[in-house]
Amino acid sequence: MSTYDYGGIQIDLCDYNNSYMLAFAMIRPGSSVLDLGCSDGSFAKLLVEQLSCKVWGVELNKAAGEKAREFCQDVSFLDLDEVDLGLHFSGHVFDTVVCLDVLEHLKDPVLLLKSVKPILAPNGYVVASIPNIAHISVRLSLLRGIFNYTDYGLLDRTHLRFFNKDSVYQLFDSAGYKVVSLRRVTRQLGQTEINLELNEDEKKLASLLMKDMEAQTYQFSVVGVPKDSTLTKNFPVRPLAFLQDRIRELEMVFERYKEQADEYNHDLRRNLSFKEQEIAELKKQIVKEQIEKNELSVKVSEFNSKIYDLENEISNMQSILEQANQHAQNLQDELLKLKNSRSFKLARMISLIFRFLRRII
Repeated sequence: MSTYDYGGIQIDLCDYNNSYMLAFAMIRPGSSVLDLGCSDGSFAKLLVEQLSCKVWGVELNKAAGEKAREFCQDVSFLDLDEVDLGLHFSGHVFDTVVCLDVLEHLKDPVLLLKSVKPILAPNGYVVASIPNIAHISVRLSLLRGIFNYTDYGLLDRTHLRFFNKDSVYQLFDSAGYKVVSLRRVTRQLGQTEINLELNEDEKKLASLLMKDMEAQTYQFSVVGVPKDSTLTKNFPVRPLAFLQDRIRELEMVFERYKEQADEYNHDLRRNLSFKEQEIAELKKQIVKEQIEKNELSVKVSEFNSKIYDLENEISNMQSILEQANQHAQNLQDELLKLKNSRSFKLARMISLIFRFLRRII
């Protein structure tokens, strides 16, 4: 078995979206518990102090296991890949065997689960937490052609096995168990140790993938009972587990309503944006028409001014024309008077006499 120290765990009793609390909720008060991979006893401490359990531990890391002795009845320093637990704990029976983030570190987890059967009490069962390799962060990494191990989490470099939901069921079935409870620790993108900066296409794909619960599942919290156990037909649900699941259901309903509300608000904001754009365009059109109207008014005013000036010129010209006509009439009257005068007639007669004389001389 690969060694990894999970010591110093901080467990929030109100955090139901946590593998330790999901496991805690499945353990009966006052029961005897075998904690495989107990590390420094952080989970054993919780069981002892909160549920009055008696806990035995198994740990490969000597330094961590020595710390666990403070809370455990005893700690055995064993390699789970090498030991037959049924033989090692012969004469002991346990109500619950706990394997939290352990099975994925083993060469043959089926063999380990089989070796546990002889030391389970008649109504005993196994509680395990197992990482989900089908989480969306791993899927998107693989789509990029990336599979980088990390120091902890889904791609912990000490993992020897990787599981999704189907392979978890296959694991327990192969070992002679029936899974009577499978619950989930969920994590969204950006909430795991795998950090991805998504492009627009990947964001669209992620949005579709996140509709699948398997893509949201970070860990499985599993309860397995031997197939010949009466618990296969009637496994008692612990009140805390019921409350945790009910809270999860209510939160999922809330999230669905929130998504619907967000979509509705998005549509409203989009429609509002369109309306604002329409209003802005209408305002521009109004301003444009107002400018054109003002320009037209200016032109009309200019035309009116020119018409007024032309009318004045015409009036002046008519006045001058009338004066000229009057003057011409006066001249014509004067000429007529002149023609009718004796002097004009005498002058005309003299002119005729001179013309006659020129002809005869």
